[in-house]
Amino acid sequence: MAAAGPDGRSCVHVAEQRARWERRRRRAAQELVGSEQRYLEQLDLVATFFVAILKAKGTLKPAVLEALFGPWESVCSASRTLVFHLERGHLALGLEGFRHQVVLYRHYAENFAQAKKTLQKQVRKNKSFVRFKKLQEARPEFKGSRLEDVLPLPLQRLPQRFSFSGFPSWACTSGPHPDAPHPRGPPFLQPQEPCRHRHRREQQPPPDGLTPILLSLC
Repeated sequence: MAAAGPDGRSCVHVAEQRARWERRRRRAAQELVGSEQRYLEQLDLVATFFVAILKAKGTLKPAVLEALFGPWESVCSASRTLVFHLERGHLALGLEGFRHQVVLYRHYAENFAQAKKTLQKQVRKNKSFVRFKKLQEARPEFKGSRLEDVLPLPLQRLPQRFSFSGFPSWACTSGPHPDAPHPRGPPFLQPQEPCRHRHRREQQPPPDGLTPILLSLC
C-alpha cells in the first residue's frame, strides 16, 4: 500500500479541521438558539405587560410611551424572526436578516438616556403609572425584576450576540468556501484576531458613543 504523500496528509488535515469547525459551528448555533429564546421571552414580557397594556389604557401619552420604550416592539419582532429561523436551522438566513435590523438597536441606544429620564420622571410624578408599574413587576413572570432592570436588555444583548452575528458567510455553511481562512480556525473562534473589515471599522470612532460592536454588524 503506497504511503500518503504530503498532499494526501494535507487533505486529511484540512478535512479534520473542517469537521472540527462544523462541530464548533453547531455548538455555537445551539447556544445562540437557547440564549435568543430566553432573550425573546424577556422582551415579550415587557411588550405584553407594559407596552401593550399602557397603550390600551392610555396611562401614558403616546409621546411619553415612545420616549420610554422607543422601538421595543420592533426589537421584539426582529428577535422573534431570528428565533423562527434559528429554530429551523437556518443560521445564515437568520443572521443575515438580523443585520438589517441593527438600526433598531442604534435607535434604542440613542434613545436610552432619554428613556431613563422619562421613567424617573413618571415614577416621581405619575401616581397611576407607579401603581401600574408595581402591579406588573409583582407578576411571577418577572421573577422580582423591575422595569429599570429590563429596559437595558437590548443594549446588553447586542454584545452577547456579537460573536454569533459576526459570523462570516462561510462559517454559516457546512461546505468549503473560498473566503475560509487557513486551518488555524475561523475568525469567530479567534476574537483576538478580528477580520480585516471589522478592524477597519474599529479604527473609526463610533458616532454615537457605542462600542465598535454596533458598527461591526452594519
